[in-house]
Amino acid sequence: MHRFKFLRTALLLGAFGVLLASITAPAAAQRTGTIRGVVTDQGTGRPIAGVQVSVEGTRIGSITNEEGAFELANVPAGGVRVRVRMIGYSSQLIEASVSTAPVDLNVVLRESVISLDAVVVTGTGAAVEKKQLGNTIATLDMANIEASPVQSFSEALAAREPSVNINASSGIAGAGSRIRIRGS
Repeated sequence: MHRFKFLRTALLLGAFGVLLASITAPAAAQRTGTIRGVVTDQGTGRPIAGVQVSVEGTRIGSITNEEGAFELANVPAGGVRVRVRMIGYSSQLIEASVSTAPVDLNVVLRESVISLDAVVVTGTGAAVEKKQLGNTIATLDMANIEASPVQSFSEALAAREPSVNINASSGIAGAGSRIRIRGS
């Protein structure tokens, strides 16, 4: 007799759990929303493709398409911060209030021209700015390379720096070369 009471109680609890899950699932779905919009350039007013748009503190993110449009789905309801960034533009952090209705964000980015210092990767595995490095660093100017008739990267390096030795690896057309820097 006790077995049947236990089994009946277990079945009732299981059915109650399924019922509770089906009731709370729509409530959980209501706690998210969608943010969509377009990112444009301040100077030209044209849409910008390839802009990273993400919700701060989450893994929710998107990249703008050719029309500068983006859509972020399943964003938690409430106040969120949307980060918009693209190389060559000033990044923005925008506050938004998300609800079940889609939120429209139209973002205008301003160009930001910054000068970057040259970074040299050394044999020690640490990146160092060129001006802080104690060694002599060879630099090739792309303007000189573009003016010369080179077909590959190894031809671009050949005979331009004294410590770089380039040897053909085989006589087959299109085969790579052996590049040695400062000896073997």
